[in-house]
Amino acid sequence: EKRMSRLPFEEEPKWRWPSSSSSSSPWWLEVIKEGAVIDRVKLLRSRTVVGRGDDVQLPLSHASISRRHACFQRSKENGLYLCDLGSAHGTRLNKTAVPRQTFVELRNGDVVSFGASKRLFGVHGGVQDDDDPGGGQKRPTRAFDDDDDDHRSGEKNSAVVE
Repeated sequence: EKRMSRLPFEEEPKWRWPSSSSSSSPWWLEVIKEGAVIDRVKLLRSRTVVGRGDDVQLPLSHASISRRHACFQRSKENGLYLCDLGSAHGTRLNKTAVPRQTFVELRNGDVVSFGASKRLFGVHGGVQDDDDPGGGQKRPTRAFDDDDDDHRSGEKNSAVVE
């Protein structure tokens, strides 16, 4: 049995959104600096890696950002997940730390931040659940090797992220 100590950067999970799918994306980020929207970024790829490295799709230059800090991962159900790739200074979702190397489901209206950067990323798109008011609710999470189509059920697949 091969044991992985880190989430593989080069590989994508089995449950990923197919790269061959249409490039039109319902998911996009609003980049917010000092309270003003300064940019909008469409998430057109199956995976969008954030960091200071040369090989990322969403480059950030703040000193607290790791070379491969985090990633946005689309699922085959067209959901969007956030994963901290083991960064030194962490990733936050709605001001709460994201568990390292775990995919946490994102929802329309969520706010993501990386490291000590004051820049915020508003998440837009997807389908808003009418029966889910958001804050404090358990969020579905996924393991890298999860190929279960019914990943939304069960306590083992949920984490509290406010």
